[in-house]
Amino acid sequence: ETLLPETRSKALAVYITRKEKDLLEVLVKLAEDSSDEVALSAMKGLSDIAPDTAIVSLEKAITSGGAVRAQQAWAILAAIADPEAGKFIINHLTKLQAAEGISPSAIELLAAAKSRKEPEVQKALKDYQAYFAKKADPYAQYNIALEGGDPLNGFSLFKSLPTGQCMRCHKFSDKGNAAGGDAGPHLAGIGKLHDKKYLLESLVNPGAVVAPGYGITSVSFKNGANLVGNMVEETPEKIVVSTPEKTWSIKRADIAAYTPPVSAMPPMAGVVKPEELRDLVAWLATLETKAKPGKPVKVEELDPAKLPGAK
Repeated sequence: ETLLPETRSKALAVYITRKEKDLLEVLVKLAEDSSDEVALSAMKGLSDIAPDTAIVSLEKAITSGGAVRAQQAWAILAAIADPEAGKFIINHLTKLQAAEGISPSAIELLAAAKSRKEPEVQKALKDYQAYFAKKADPYAQYNIALEGGDPLNGFSLFKSLPTGQCMRCHKFSDKGNAAGGDAGPHLAGIGKLHDKKYLLESLVNPGAVVAPGYGITSVSFKNGANLVGNMVEETPEKIVVSTPEKTWSIKRADIAAYTPPVSAMPPMAGVVKPEELRDLVAWLATLETKAKPGKPVKVEELDPAKLPGAK
C-alpha cells in the first residue's frame, strides 16, 4: 500500500486478467479500499465476473462512499443487466426527487437511468422529469449541479473552457498581476457573499440579478439625446451610469426613459455540460477572500444638452 493509487490500480487490472483462484475474494476486499481508484477498479472487475456480488459493493459505494466513488460507481452499476440494478436506480430516483435533485452524484444517477431499457426505470425517470417541469422555481432542474463538484477542475474550466471564456470578463484574485478581464464583476470573495444556489443561478441565467456597474442600460433624454453605459446605481433622484470615458450622475428629471440593466454575460445553461456547471459552482464557492478596494471612481454630473443629438 506504499504504492501510488494509480500504480496499484494498474497492477490490479493486470491481476484481474490472470484470473487467479482467489480473484473474487481479492476484489471484494479491494472494493472497500481507501483509494477511490483502486476500489472502483475492483468493482469494475467484480461486475465482469460476479455481477450480483458487484451490485452489493456498488450500492454500498453509492450510499456511503464519497462523491467521486459514488459518481463513478453509477456508471458501473448501470452497465449490469441484473434487474436488481434497475430497482436500485428507481429507488434512488425517488430519493433524489424528495431531495429536490440535490445529491453529489445526481448527474450520474440520471445518466444511469437514461441508459437502462427497463420500462419501470424509464417511467421513474419520466416521473422525476415531470416533477421538475411543473416546479414554480425555474432553476430547480439545475439543483443536480449544486453538490459533488471538483473545485480544481472548476478552476481549469474557468481558465480554459472555450464555450464559457470566463477569464475574458472576470478576475478572481488580487495577488500580483491578476489575470482576467474587467468587463464582469471581480469574483474574489463571492464564495463568502453567496451560497451555491445563488452561484449556480448566476451561471444559468446571469440576467436574473445583475451586479451593479455591469448591466448595460440605454438612457433616452427629454431633449432627444441618448446614452448607453453600465448601470452603477439607482436612487429616487438620479441614476449613475459608467461609460468608457467617464462615470455620470444623471438627474431623473432629465430622463425620458431608460432600459433595465442587462447582463452582457450569456446564459451558461445549454452551453456547458451539467457536470461542468457543478465543477464551476464548486470552485466559485472556494473564493472567500474579498478583493482589495479599488480607487474611488470620480462621478461627474451630466449635462444632457452637451450630448450628441440633443435638441
